[in-house]
Amino acid sequence: MSDRINTRIDTSLKKKAVKIFERLGMTEAEAIRLFYAQVDSTRVSPSLS
Repeated sequence: MSDRINTRIDTSLKKKAVKIFERLGMTEAEAIRLFYAQVDSTRVSPSLS
């Protein structure tokens, strides 16, 4: 089972992030899943660890 996430994000921030994801060979969806997996694994936001 999966859920859909719908959110607003600053256009400039999104463009910059997408370029980084592309260099890393990942999609936006993969990057978001990675973020959630990291939060689940560490029980803290990656920006706060």
